[in-house]
Amino acid sequence: MLTITKKLFEELNLKHVQYVHFKSNEHLSEGLKGITDLDILISSEDVSTYETIMSALSFKRVNSHRFSSYPGVEDWIGFDSETGKLIHIHLHYHLVTGKKFLKEIELPWSKIALWSGLLDKEHNLVKIVNPSFEIILLLTRIYFKAGAYKHLRQIMGKNILQKDEKKELNYLSARINEKDLLLYAKMCFNRSKESLIKDFVAKVLSKKTDKRTSQLLNSLIKENLFYCSKRKSPLISYFESWVRKLEFHFMQILKAKTGKWDLILKKTPHNGGKIIAFVGCDGSGKSTVTKEIKDWLSWKIESSQVYFGTGDHFFSFYKSFKLFAIRFRKRKAAAPKKKDQDIPKETRKDKVYDSNIVAYLENTNKVKVARRVFNNLIRIGRYRMNGGISVLDRYPQLQFTGIYDGAKISSQYKKYFEREVKYLSLARDIQPDIVFKLIVPLEVSLQRKPDPDPETVKRKVEITELLEFPDSKVFRIDTTQDYGKELLEIKKIIWENI
Repeated sequence: MLTITKKLFEELNLKHVQYVHFKSNEHLSEGLKGITDLDILISSEDVSTYETIMSALSFKRVNSHRFSSYPGVEDWIGFDSETGKLIHIHLHYHLVTGKKFLKEIELPWSKIALWSGLLDKEHNLVKIVNPSFEIILLLTRIYFKAGAYKHLRQIMGKNILQKDEKKELNYLSARINEKDLLLYAKMCFNRSKESLIKDFVAKVLSKKTDKRTSQLLNSLIKENLFYCSKRKSPLISYFESWVRKLEFHFMQILKAKTGKWDLILKKTPHNGGKIIAFVGCDGSGKSTVTKEIKDWLSWKIESSQVYFGTGDHFFSFYKSFKLFAIRFRKRKAAAPKKKDQDIPKETRKDKVYDSNIVAYLENTNKVKVARRVFNNLIRIGRYRMNGGISVLDRYPQLQFTGIYDGAKISSQYKKYFEREVKYLSLARDIQPDIVFKLIVPLEVSLQRKPDPDPETVKRKVEITELLEFPDSKVFRIDTTQDYGKELLEIKKIIWENI
C-alpha cells in the first residue's frame, strides 16, 4: 500500500466521513498501490470535509474528457512522495451506470451502499460495501452496460459475461451468505416480488449465472426501473453510445497514426495545462528523463513529449541526403583517379560552386528546423490552452549563437540568418511554465557521451548555467546523483506546480 493511500483512508476514518469503496473490491490491493483506480462513493453531507482532506494531502482535481465525464462523478489524482507513483480516484456522489462513454442510469441505492460499509479484512483500513450488496450491484451494472448484441445473446441463453466479470463474480460468490443477500435484494428491488427475489437469491448462491439468472434479474430490474433516474431513452442511449465510441476510437487512431499529438483524449489539470522544458548539455540525460516524465504523467493525464533537437530522434530529408552524399564521396574517393583529379583541390574550378551548393542546402535546412520549432511551439501553446502538459526535450534560446539550440547560421549569410532568428524569436514568445536545468560536470558529460571537441562541451556546460527564462520557474537538477532520486525530485517539483 502506498503511503498516500494509507494517509487518505486514515483521515477519512478519523473524520468520520461516510464513504465506501463500492466496486471492484476484488482488486482493491492494486488500487491502493496505484496500479488501478479507486472508486469511492461519498455522502453529499461530507463533501466539504472530503475536499479539505484531499487538499491537505495534495490531491488535485482533474477535468475528465467529455467521453468519460459523467454527472455526479469527479476525478482526483494524488502523488505518493516516497515512490513517485500517481493514484487515481473516481469520486462518486451517486451510483451511475449504463453504456460506455455515457452512463445514463442513476441507481437509487447510494444510501444502501453507504449503510452496508464494513472494513476490508486484508488491510483493516478501507470501508467497502458488503459483498452481498456488491454482487447485486455488479450484476445490475453488467445488465445496464450490455449493448443490443449482448441482450440478444442473453435472450438466446448465451453467456454475456467477460473474463474480468466472471473473475469478480467468483470472488464475491465466495464471500456472500443467504441472509445478507436476501436482505439487500429486498432493499434494492420491489418487495412485492418476493418470490422472484428468492429465486434470484437462490440462483446467485448456486454460483450459476446462466440464462435463468439473467431472466430473473431482468424481471426485477423492470419492476424497479421506475425508481432509476434515466437521462436518456434506451434507443437514444444505444445510438449515442455507439457514436461516442466510434468518435473516440477515430480520434485515438488519428492521434497515433498521423502525429496529431496535440489532440486531448485524457484528463487535464483543473488549473490548466503546462509546458515543461528540460535543458542541459550532452550527457545530462534529457531524452531519458523527458520520456520517463511523459510516461509517468500520461498514465492518467493528457501529456506529450516533443523533441526540438536535430540528433538521432529527428528525421529530415536533408540528413538523409547528407548521408547519401558522404557515402557517394567515399565511393568516388575509392574509385580510380581521372586526369582532372590530379589537379590540386585548391585550383579546381568546381570548388567554389560545390561550397555554394553546400552552404545553400545547410542554411535552408537550418531555416526549416527553426520554422519547425516555431510551428511546434504554436501547437504546444494551443495544447496548453486546452489543458495538455507538454514535456520538451530542449528549448530554443537567443543568448548564444552557433551553439546550444540557438541560431546556427553564420551572420555572413544575412538573409538566412535573419529568417532563422525571426522564427526562433517568435518561438520564444511561447515561454515554458517550468524549466529544469540538468546540471552535469564536464568530466561526467564527456564520460557519458564522448566528444572529439571537449572545448565545445565545456562551453555548453557553462551556457546551461547562464541561460535565462524570465517568465518561467527554473529549477537546477544535479544529474550526478542516483537516477531514482533525480527522477523523484523532478516529479515532486512538477506535482507541486501543476
